[in-house]
Amino acid sequence: MTEVGVETSSADAASQSIRLPADIDPADLAAELAAALPERDGEDYLLYERDGQWVLACGVLALVELDCDELRVVRDGVVQHQSWSGRPGRVLGEAVDRLLLEADHAFGWVAFEFGAYRFGLQERLAPHTPLARVFWPRTRIVVTSDAVDLHGAEDRHRQAVHRLLSDGVPKPPPASPVEVTDDTAGYRGRVAQAIGEIIDGRYHKVILSRCVDVPFELDFPSTYRLGRRHNTPARSFLLRLGGFVPSATARSLLRRYAATAWWSLSRWRARGRWAGDRSTTGRLATTWNRMPKRLWSMLFPFAARCGRLLRSPSPAVRRSPTS
Repeated sequence: MTEVGVETSSADAASQSIRLPADIDPADLAAELAAALPERDGEDYLLYERDGQWVLACGVLALVELDCDELRVVRDGVVQHQSWSGRPGRVLGEAVDRLLLEADHAFGWVAFEFGAYRFGLQERLAPHTPLARVFWPRTRIVVTSDAVDLHGAEDRHRQAVHRLLSDGVPKPPPASPVEVTDDTAGYRGRVAQAIGEIIDGRYHKVILSRCVDVPFELDFPSTYRLGRRHNTPARSFLLRLGGFVPSATARSLLRRYAATAWWSLSRWRARGRWAGDRSTTGRLATTWNRMPKRLWSMLFPFAARCGRLLRSPSPAVRRSPTS
């Protein structure tokens, strides 16, 4: 899944800016606002970090849903259905263009399956496969290191911001361990197979995932805070849209395998190491720096690092999906 953020130049709804005290971490505040507002109220939302800015987009005024066999536009409880053919980029682009005739901002995600059309593999998609979801939010709260800006906010949004700024952002609850070492699906074998196929030149990149059963309700905002703290990313997100609840941080490490060695580059320290032919390190580093920085949208990208997730303090929070 790849994140989508679209902006236009039309004027925002009435807005308000509140200074952020220096002792409050903007990421923690944004996550707590997600917990205090859309999580508590049952609204769909997106919390998206980029370039030192956290955007909390709450509520849905309109929603574009693109599946492999149908386009739907949902607004005011009315659903418009439309069959489509051709390339999904054109269909989605036209739908978002129509949305932006009224909306100032739109957010959402595009699935990996979207790329099947580029390679002529769309016939392999199961019926009703989701390709993209884009929504027009009712409210935006933008948090930076200096301020909290509210756009289209109601009294409850302003009260939540003032309460957290006055009382302070609470610490996340103690984390609960999650077993991630059991390999019941042959994941390690699939990783080894993928590495072999890359070495043989069959693929340039292989993306693998697995399911991890979590035996308790998840506190997603607090788990997001924990995961981000252990990843120090440039981008991250927390999303609930149409029953889909992922959280992710941009990966800080890439490993690449070649026939005689492996190399890895750390994005954050701009440093490379090569276990083999060191003369190629510069070329590989140059290649990596030109690559688009992708946001790996796996549900628990940090579980393998810290092995811990956070239980939900409320039984009202629904159980998370495991894929």
